[in-house]
Amino acid sequence: MSSVFLCFRVVKINMKKLIFGIIFLMIVVPMVHATTNKLLVDKLDVKVGDRWSRSVDPGETISREAEPGDEVDFKIKFKNNFTDAENLKIEDIVVTVTIEGIDDGEDLDEESKEFNINENDDKTITVSFKVPVEVDEDTYDVTIEAEGEDENGTNHLVEYRVALEVQKEENELRFYRQTLSPVEVKAGGTTSLTLGILNTGTENQEDVELIISNTDLEYSNVVTISEITEDVYEDDSRYLKQFNILIPKTVESGIYPLNIKVTYDNGDKVLEDIIDLTVVKAEEEKEPVIIDQEKEEEPVVVIKPTPTTPIITQPTITRPITVTEEESFFESKWFILALFGAELIIIVIAVLLVMALVRRKPAM
Repeated sequence: MSSVFLCFRVVKINMKKLIFGIIFLMIVVPMVHATTNKLLVDKLDVKVGDRWSRSVDPGETISREAEPGDEVDFKIKFKNNFTDAENLKIEDIVVTVTIEGIDDGEDLDEESKEFNINENDDKTITVSFKVPVEVDEDTYDVTIEAEGEDENGTNHLVEYRVALEVQKEENELRFYRQTLSPVEVKAGGTTSLTLGILNTGTENQEDVELIISNTDLEYSNVVTISEITEDVYEDDSRYLKQFNILIPKTVESGIYPLNIKVTYDNGDKVLEDIIDLTVVKAEEEKEPVIIDQEKEEEPVVVIKPTPTTPIITQPTITRPITVTEEESFFESKWFILALFGAELIIIVIAVLLVMALVRRKPAM
């Protein structure tokens, strides 16, 4: 029993130490951080649309409400709290501003370029956002976080939190797409207008009337849209359609404004816009040229020759010419006979000489 009591007492004492330790950390650590962190947010101004909220304190809601599609600029003045004697610059500071959950549940965040601040000096930077056109009416947390490092390698981090409120009109329609293709067309041709309408209000819009027209182009199109709901991010909150526009052949070259008019909220509100269409007159077709033979042919002038004494030319008679080829003596038959005769004489002389020799031998 005594051992159980002792254990309980030890646990009780340890719990007291743990609680005191937590309290000590909660008090002392922020003080130490405040002492060591020299990067401070000195001032915050926020511009919503064309309206400013000046000197917004930490934890406050920005006094100006944003609307769908508004530009929001966070103008933040940072200070390096090191003294001139400490002589430490804070370098490579990066600022990140985050609007939490504003884009269909997703965060929007933007980051600044790196910058430096000298000791006992300040610098103002601006981070800009555009509120989504499709957005819920709500209040969104905004976190501003800046981090840098001094010349001794010590990290400095500052965080600043405020809130941004988004308000929407009760009855509001907006164009979200207006595309003309092609923007230049020949007379007699066709162009296409793609038109998108979005409900950015908080109420459904029924029996919306859409009129697209131009008197000179002899074009008019009237459409009744049964309903465009206020359900953000849903297809029923949008209207999208393509209109084909035929240009008459007789239209002259020029710029023709297409008038777009949307009437809603039981006829109490009107949304209007103009898109310019350039028309180029088609080239005129050339008619085929028909040549009139009677008119085009030049008159033929017949000139009769002066009669003259006829000159009779006798035909030239060409007699056949006999060509006698002169035969060479060495190729003639007389040369052959002479040659034969000479051979014969030589033979005779040879025979006579042989006979003479034969006759002389006995005498010896």
